[in-house]
Amino acid sequence: MERGIQDEWAQDSALGETHDELLRRRVVDDLAAEELLDSVDIVVSVVGGDVVLQGMVNTESQRKQAEAVASSAGASSVRNELRVRGQ
Repeated sequence: MERGIQDEWAQDSALGETHDELLRRRVVDDLAAEELLDSVDIVVSVVGGDVVLQGMVNTESQRKQAEAVASSAGASSVRNELRVRGQ
């Protein structure tokens, strides 16, 4: 895990957020920042550091990209339940 992420978590934890809440916020923010990914229909949940992605995306590439984003945000694991529209 990057030092910057640990610092951010330590700072935000002092404000009362749990690790799961911080991770969920980070994943949601990182997904929203991806220009080629429409994250409006993606629901993110986190339990014990494990991220679950649910909802719809437009392409298989976006499905894989969302998983990579969640993984790089510091998830212990990612369960990708995203569905591709029209499939």
